Amino acid sequence: MTAQDQIIFLAELSHLIDELQELVRDYCRLLTAGQDGCMVEDEPQYRNIPF
Repeated sequence: MTAQDQIIFLAELSHLIDELQELVRDYCRLLTAGQDGCMVEDEPQYRNIPF
């Protein structure tokens, strides 16, 4: 695997990780949407904080 192939692979992997993290975050919001005292933040500055 060339260096360019490795960079492309890592960029695609990073993108997939971001998508999966967003799916998990959305699912957590869905689960907690109807609960009182929910601590899930839905503000833009908290969107890129990993679990």
